[in-house]
Amino acid sequence: VSPKGLARLGKMKVAMAALLGALAILVALAEGVAESPVAGVITQLSDMLKKSKDDAAAEAEQFGTFNDYCTDTRATKEKAISDGAFLIETLTNKLEELTALKEKTNQEIGKLERDLGRNKESQDSAKANRDKENEVFEALKTDLTTRKTALTDALAKLKTVPANNKKEATAALVSLNLDLNEMTAAAGANLRELQSLAKSSKSFLQLHEKRYDPQSGGVLGAVQSILDSTTKNLEDATTEEAAALAAYTKLSENLKTEQETMEESKSTKTDLVSTTSDEMAAKEAAKDVAEKTKSDDEAFLADLNKNCAEKTRVNKERLELRRKENNAIQMALNVLDSDRGARVFGKTKATSFLSFLQLSESDADVEIEELVQLLRQEAETTSSKRLHEVAGLAKMAAVSRKGDFNPFAIVLDEIETMKKAITKESGLDVKQKDWCAKETKDNTDAKGEKETEIQSLAETLTSKANAINADPDGLLKTIETLETNLEENAATQKKTTLDRREENRKYTVNIRNLVSAQGMLKSAISILTNYYKEMKANDLNALLQVHDAPETAGNAYAGQNEAGEAVIAAIQEILTNSEKEETDAHAEEEKAQELYEGTMQQLVKQETDDTEDLAETKQQLATTEVEKANKEKEKETTENVRDSIVEYLRQIKPSCDFIKKNFDNREKSREKETAALNDATKLIKESPAYAKLSDVAKRKR
Repeated sequence: VSPKGLARLGKMKVAMAALLGALAILVALAEGVAESPVAGVITQLSDMLKKSKDDAAAEAEQFGTFNDYCTDTRATKEKAISDGAFLIETLTNKLEELTALKEKTNQEIGKLERDLGRNKESQDSAKANRDKENEVFEALKTDLTTRKTALTDALAKLKTVPANNKKEATAALVSLNLDLNEMTAAAGANLRELQSLAKSSKSFLQLHEKRYDPQSGGVLGAVQSILDSTTKNLEDATTEEAAALAAYTKLSENLKTEQETMEESKSTKTDLVSTTSDEMAAKEAAKDVAEKTKSDDEAFLADLNKNCAEKTRVNKERLELRRKENNAIQMALNVLDSDRGARVFGKTKATSFLSFLQLSESDADVEIEELVQLLRQEAETTSSKRLHEVAGLAKMAAVSRKGDFNPFAIVLDEIETMKKAITKESGLDVKQKDWCAKETKDNTDAKGEKETEIQSLAETLTSKANAINADPDGLLKTIETLETNLEENAATQKKTTLDRREENRKYTVNIRNLVSAQGMLKSAISILTNYYKEMKANDLNALLQVHDAPETAGNAYAGQNEAGEAVIAAIQEILTNSEKEETDAHAEEEKAQELYEGTMQQLVKQETDDTEDLAETKQQLATTEVEKANKEKEKETTENVRDSIVEYLRQIKPSCDFIKKNFDNREKSREKETAALNDATKLIKESPAYAKLSDVAKRKR
């Protein structure tokens, strides 16, 4: 029987008990006799039993509500505590990750700051060296320019000396000799070699008291050679200065590019530290709230369990006490309110109930007893409780028939009331059946919708988790890869710059050596070429005519002209190879610099792209984590709704299953019961006792 059916049956029984009590009072009033003491006790006991049952039903409903509250609230709080613990653990892990990221980024910033310091030192050192080199060059340039002017003037002066003007030639040569001693050293030539050359050609004048016929041709060539060497040295110094300046300019540009790259990387990492700090602060605050909420929930749950356990204990004690009390009352009623009790108590004046009416053994008594037996047989046949109650009422009517009051009228009225109750109960069953069908269908459909939503949300969460954690395409792995790429890129840029700097240093030294060697080679070629050219153009024996001089070896000196030309050719070949080596070195340096600049541009571009990708990926990670958290909350909410629907279906299932399973049988039973009540009405109205009591009542009136 459903809970509602039980409640209705209980109320019907209570109503029937009240009806019996009212019938007894009516009978007593009809006979004009006061209620007996035993009847009063029975009435009080019945009222006590009814009140106890009513109170028990109310308390059961109240405790059921309280017990549901305990169960639901306990489940809610336990889930909240579990969720809180999971959230705290998640936030703790995230804080550890953020702390590690912040520490790592700060270390990278510190490294960048040290690298920037070294970069500045390199720039300052390079500038100081460049300034020093330029200062040396400017001093050398001034000195060589002065020497060149002096040599040019001396050469011009020698060219104006007449070949046979001894006095002017002597004065000019004296002056020139002083210039040669000074300027040969300044030009970088070997003075002893020059003097030896002049002596061997008899063109170097040693001023003694002896007389000479000066010819300045050999010395003129030597001065010209010094002038050429000085001019070449000035040109070489200028070229070397230009090359050093170009190398410094490229080095400075590379260092500045490296500085800008590191400063940009430092700025990006500083922003990352700031963003990470803000996120850590937010996570710390969320963790504090989660810990406070979890602590409050745990305290609440402890109090709830204590209170619920105490109330459950008290309720059990009350139920046990009420059960014992009801058993005692029912046992007393069974003793007092029985046929045997009526016979016993009727024999005494103190306990008689209208003296039990002292009915005579008339035909009416027999007819009423037969009617009661028929009603009881019909009640047994139809299994109708209501018909049993009608038989009881008929029995009471037999006991109380006296005077002008027909108690069977009350029985007939009660039968009509019962029939109305059956009709009403049938309507309630129909409503209950229709309600159950609609509620079951609607909530089953809603449960299916929620389960579909849960499945969709689960797939979305899986997708979000894969987007974050997948290897190798997940956001976390991508961030790790980008950070590794940036570290490797920075290391590659540093190594490439250092390698290029070393290559350029070697190139500068090599060019300086090549230019210096070429200067010396050209100087040697110029000296030898001019010397042998003069030998061919002049008669060296006529260069100086010394009076009273001893005889010499032959009249003409041809010198080592062929060997000299071979030497000049060899030196020229060396010079050509040196110049080619210089040209190749310049080309290789230019190529190496272009390769370096191209490599650095690629590295810087890659670093910029990776930095932008890293920032974008981290933003995407933050967005994805927020979306994932929202979907988890949405899924949790949807699961709670689904679970509440499932619980609701579980709660209505017993009563709905009962009405669905027993509806037809209950309808048939009600039809049989209604037919039985109709038959009872017919039996009562057609019975002689009913007719006689009706006639008596009419005559009395």
